[in-house]
Amino acid sequence: LNCGSSLEHSKKVNVQTRRLDPLLDTIALQGARILVAGLGRVGMSGFKSIIKLPIGQVTCIDHDVVEAKDAASVFPTSTIGEYKVRAAQQVVQGWNPNIAYEGCLMQLRDDTLRRFNVLIEWADVLLWTADDWQFLRERIDQVHKALPVVAIAMSEGGSFGEVVWSVPGQTSCVACALEPGQRTRETDAASLPVDVDSVVQVATRCLLGLLLVGRRGHE
Repeated sequence: LNCGSSLEHSKKVNVQTRRLDPLLDTIALQGARILVAGLGRVGMSGFKSIIKLPIGQVTCIDHDVVEAKDAASVFPTSTIGEYKVRAAQQVVQGWNPNIAYEGCLMQLRDDTLRRFNVLIEWADVLLWTADDWQFLRERIDQVHKALPVVAIAMSEGGSFGEVVWSVPGQTSCVACALEPGQRTRETDAASLPVDVDSVVQVATRCLLGLLLVGRRGHE
């Protein structure tokens, strides 16, 4: 949980591709570094999709602990009371121990901005599911210039979700307009009146597309 202590030591991965989409370019994804901000219900759904892929490393940012309501469907019941970034490490070990995992125990605010900047400089893509939307909006210009961002927001109760992506040099900073419960009219957005897992699947596809574009020039 020493944030940034081993970011440069991403492991090579050797994942059984039979569990992956046959159209996925697994070679292009090897060594990819994904940053996940927020490990709530939405974040963990995305996290579980990501760790099944042949990437190099995933780093997660969160400061909360696992509560009873999070257990079973999101985290193992044995992790109740533990920090979510620690509990997520157990999930990785169960699904794909070949991925290098880094848990960053911190809250996104002004006094942790320097640590956050180190992480976005390291990552290939950011999956944003945190509740700290004000933090993102205030810094979206900087984040947008640094790396692609895929952001997910769910309405209260999880009945409606939006996926928004921002790509340096290709899109505007669309993530700055996104917040839970708010529908956007941006071009680079998908509005989905469906459940959490369906929204996350769309977001994961966007994230993979951005990784492939950045690494192999795929369209």
